[in-house]
Amino acid sequence: MWYTIGATMGLSIPSVSGFHPSGVMTDGDIEALLLELPEWHTENPPLRSVSYVDEVQQRPSRHRGPLLGQVLGECVIDSDVRVADIRLFRQQPEGNHYPDDLRLCLYHEIAHVVFVRLSAEQQQNWYTLYGRTPVIWNEAGRSPEEHFCDTYARFLTIPRFVDSHFPQESQFMRREVFLQEGV
Repeated sequence: MWYTIGATMGLSIPSVSGFHPSGVMTDGDIEALLLELPEWHTENPPLRSVSYVDEVQQRPSRHRGPLLGQVLGECVIDSDVRVADIRLFRQQPEGNHYPDDLRLCLYHEIAHVVFVRLSAEQQQNWYTLYGRTPVIWNEAGRSPEEHFCDTYARFLTIPRFVDSHFPQESQFMRREVFLQEGV
């Protein structure tokens, strides 16, 4: 079960398209997930679109991750026009098997938008954490931003795991990212 922030009615959400071929989630499922996030996580730069691409993507050979070079999603932030677009790709050559995989990937890519929105002080606090604690996932070891994105995604999908194994990161997410006082 993922962590529920609490839906806010009347939010504008980005354009969502192409998820029906995924076989595990619909455009409406993705829209519902977006509505559960704090509004500032998808604005400024605004998240313009979230789309599904029904093909497997491979990384350039210099990238080696746990999925043998497979790209599950990407977030492109165009700083000139100040918008972000997210594309999620087919998870396996034979198709998708679990909605949780797409959900985790979606949250990871949204976290790139959120990371850009953090203040310089918040980013510095995260950099300090990155140097003192183990990373939450192999890919997270590539950079403080990737560690943030993986932590954000897992905080939303498996919060008890993050709470128990990564308490400092959990507190940062609660206080700095989800603005929950007294947690």
